[in-house]
Amino acid sequence: MTAVSLNRHKIILTRWDGTLYAFSAECPHASADFSKGWISRYKVTCPDHQYCWDVRNGRILWPDDENYRLKKYPVKVEDGIVKVKIE
Repeated sequence: MTAVSLNRHKIILTRWDGTLYAFSAECPHASADFSKGWISRYKVTCPDHQYCWDVRNGRILWPDDENYRLKKYPVKVEDGIVKVKIE
C-alpha cells in the first residue's frame, strides 16, 4: 500500500492481480488511518479494530454483520502517470 495526498484527500494506492486500486485512507467504520493497517491479497485491514474490506468492490468482509463500504476512487495509469479522479 502507498499513501498519497491529492487535493487534501489522503488516498491509498495498491495493486492486486495486475489491477491498480485507489481508496480513501480513512476507515469508514471509525476513521482510523488505513496507511497504518495492512493488506493481504485484495483484503485491507483497519489497524484499530481489524475490520476488513475487499479493495476490488469496497464491500466489508469482516465483521459480516456490518454495512460499511470502502470509499473507492476511479484510477488509471496513462504514460506511466497514475491518475485518480476525486469528486
